[in-house]
Amino acid sequence: MDRRTVRPAVRWSIAVVALVVAASCGGDGDDDGDGETGAPSTTATVAPTVPETTAPDTVPETTSPATTAAPATTEAPATTEPAAGAAALTGLTIDPADALAALECDGEGTPMLFVHGTGSSPEESFGPGVAAAIATAAGDTAVCTIALPDRAVGDIQVSGEYVAVALAELASSSGGPVPVLGHSQGVLVARWAIAHWSPVASASMLVAVAGPNAGAPVVDGLCAAGCAASLQQMRPGSAFLTALDAAWSDVEVPVTVIRSLTDEFVPADSAAAVTGATLVTVQDVCPASTTTHAGLLADGVTVAAAVSALANGGVADPSSLGAELCTPPTGIDAAAVAAAGDAAFGAVLTAPVVAEEPPLAPYV
Repeated sequence: MDRRTVRPAVRWSIAVVALVVAASCGGDGDDDGDGETGAPSTTATVAPTVPETTAPDTVPETTSPATTAAPATTEAPATTEPAAGAAALTGLTIDPADALAALECDGEGTPMLFVHGTGSSPEESFGPGVAAAIATAAGDTAVCTIALPDRAVGDIQVSGEYVAVALAELASSSGGPVPVLGHSQGVLVARWAIAHWSPVASASMLVAVAGPNAGAPVVDGLCAAGCAASLQQMRPGSAFLTALDAAWSDVEVPVTVIRSLTDEFVPADSAAAVTGATLVTVQDVCPASTTTHAGLLADGVTVAAAVSALANGGVADPSSLGAELCTPPTGIDAAAVAAAGDAAFGAVLTAPVVAEEPPLAPYV
């Protein structure tokens, strides 16, 4: 599919759209109590506004052979239209303007959306360099991130709606589906958005890095006396995971899973639990690797596998990954990645505690 590219103006465009959506959506709350936020009634584009022209509203009157009246002019009424992509989404429980305000893009080219995990942020997860390394190696790729609410310690369904808005906006502005990379909970968030809001929230592929697709048994111990809402949803057998798998059964987006056998939080079989996914295991490339959960964001195999997926329609080629990837990649701050992992764990431990997972959303 021939796609328009997103250029540096996309950051300005998204900011303008967020303000416009906020203006047009104000007051469209869940007045009928059905759990749905009213959809904006008008649509907007993300391109910079073309200056308005003025036109005479009257035909000049001739008062004498020597003089004529100057034509009066009026300005066309200003129009404020919300983003076409976000406006097309139905069933949301959030204000789309909040999600648009959390979306940022840098660089030139086709946008690629990066979704962070539990207790983290775009800056902490992707700022140390993995996103830039992937975009640079792939070429013609802009890095887009979405800051999930409350550092992704709350309801994953709400975070999924943020990603749905981001995908809808990026697909609308770029002219087609966009690739997505999620890390940890970010994989679940992306899958939820794609499963419930395709084709408006349109993804061309999902690169799933260390996603707890079948849950993370380690959280059972953390949740014994209550824990963050998102952790409750990541317990094996949760209602959320069951609903996600049911919704995903109709999805045809290609998935490449990247996992490590020494991931201390997500077992390898849980990361691989996406039907039809292509599997890339770090230790198949680098047998001596001890890459951790956070460390996958500083691993050469992750970068190369993501680039391979981008080059092959979402299906990475494991045979193309060689031993040269076993040395730390340049341009990624591994110490910053490790620090981000520690910060994420700290955010989880200090998050609001709930005794059980949130109820499933009305649209499920």
